[in-house]
Amino acid sequence: MNKNNYLTSDDILGREVIDSNGSFIGVIETLYIDKKNLRIAGIGVDKGFLRREIVIGSRYIEKITPHAVFLNIRPAYKIKGMVIYDSKGSKVGNVSSIEMAKRGNKVKNLIISKLTGNIIISSDYINKIEKSVFLNICKEKLIK
Repeated sequence: MNKNNYLTSDDILGREVIDSNGSFIGVIETLYIDKKNLRIAGIGVDKGFLRREIVIGSRYIEKITPHAVFLNIRPAYKIKGMVIYDSKGSKVGNVSSIEMAKRGNKVKNLIISKLTGNIIISSDYINKIEKSVFLNICKEKLIK
């Protein structure tokens, strides 16, 4: 066994985690190892003081460098607070919360909180997510 071909937990723990947009997510706090096949199942990322650890599956890790771990995704929680625009370019509101699918990094619904009540936007209406969320439906049809 050539030790140069392997990483140890000391090499990984404390390393920065960067998402696919180049944003800092946190530092690796935990390694999750599958008991059956002894493979890395994922990493636990500490997002900072008083923030809950997030677990990122190994399939979302793009590469590991001497200074950071790079992901091939942007974690869905980063969508919170983004501005949402409809298909005509009108502002619909800001993402106040996110309802996730049971597995993976998939958004099920986005929620906008308004004084008159919540607007729930199904993932079917999301065209793309960049620095803002862009919908494939106009605001009038969405609010009905």
